[in-house]
Amino acid sequence: MTLKTLLTPIALATALSGCTIIPQASTPVLPAGSAVALNESVAVRPLVATPLAVVEDSRCPMNARCIRAGDAKVTTRLSDGNTTSTIDLKLGEPAQAFGYPVLLSSVTPARMTNTTLAARDYRFTFELAE
Repeated sequence: MTLKTLLTPIALATALSGCTIIPQASTPVLPAGSAVALNESVAVRPLVATPLAVVEDSRCPMNARCIRAGDAKVTTRLSDGNTTSTIDLKLGEPAQAFGYPVLLSSVTPARMTNTTLAARDYRFTFELAE
């Protein structure tokens, strides 16, 4: 039996049922370790992470003296290939997703006093925590 022979009944059943198979548009997933912008996806094997929004960026500016380092928090969509979950990841603090400790390991560029970063300027790096 050939592949064509197997696919023909499936295609016929789909057409007769009134359903249409629409292929999912896929966005490229950048390799693990890549710094990504908002709405870009990166492999965090075996997961895929997509930063969606900067919730907080209170990191101490590079050209300032601060009492504390501050925080960055990013709403991130995580997928294991079957299921998707959206969580807020805090810079340097692992969070559990699908049984894996996911870490927002870097947020760039560094903040500067008297400068506001635009959402398009941010880049994020994710990894699995050990």
